[in-house]
Amino acid sequence: MNETIIQFVIGNASTIPLEITQSTRTNWTQFALTMAVSALAFIWILGNSIGSSITFGISKIRIKLFKRINKIKHLMIIKHTKSGLFEMSMIDQTTMKDIQEALMKFKGEDFDLILYTGGGEIFSSEYISRLFRHYKGKIRTFVPVYSMSGGTYLALSTNELYMNDYACLGGIDPQLGNLFSYGSAKGWKEVLRLKKGKANDQSIIMNLMGKQYTKTMKKNINELLIKKLPDKNQRNEFVDYLTSGEIQHALPLTKSTLRSFGLKIGDIDEKTNIKLLKLIKNIGDGVIYG
Repeated sequence: MNETIIQFVIGNASTIPLEITQSTRTNWTQFALTMAVSALAFIWILGNSIGSSITFGISKIRIKLFKRINKIKHLMIIKHTKSGLFEMSMIDQTTMKDIQEALMKFKGEDFDLILYTGGGEIFSSEYISRLFRHYKGKIRTFVPVYSMSGGTYLALSTNELYMNDYACLGGIDPQLGNLFSYGSAKGWKEVLRLKKGKANDQSIIMNLMGKQYTKTMKKNINELLIKKLPDKNQRNEFVDYLTSGEIQHALPLTKSTLRSFGLKIGDIDEKTNIKLLKLIKNIGDGVIYG
């Protein structure tokens, strides 16, 4: 028990003592429960850290073996498959930092890129796109499963793109919002149209941001496709298809769909595809390179 006595002095000539006694008791049950939860959290974090380190080390070994067998000088894999609340992986600023480090080590030499990602942050995707576009060496990209949203942005930013018959890319229309309300730029525009003067502040802000992001994205993708689609009308049609929000964001855009717009897509033969699938299956999420 702790006691605190506070005395107030009022006036110059006389004093009125005011005594306040505060009693506090330690709830040992609650204390023990808190310590137990903290200990479990620490063990979980430590276990994840150790597990990630081991996985990363094994992934590096597998990449070295794959490079040696297939006679590849440099290889980078961007893999994001975790979707849990506490384990979500995506294209973010960590991805951006890791790719910068990899490109510095590659020193402008050609490399192969394997993409297996659902996308991620708009800014990070745009920044990595610029890194790829300004890289001095040639980048060959392979998509054995999918590379959606921001992953499509990255795939189109490289020199050559290879896919199998069932692999896919996706739309690149901006997705904005928060935990409670989330949607495409076109979706926020529709909300504002329907609610008109009754729209809340968030809807108005998201609609404005959606317009800004869409405008920037259309411009950037148009620029990176100039060499791939020299015909201006054909290029504008494809860019609008990707960014307008007229198609669902998760619509699988297969090799045949992309070719219908005039885009050159190389084939991944069955033997190579099996090798790629075995490789990406047995490595952890993130950016692995060697």
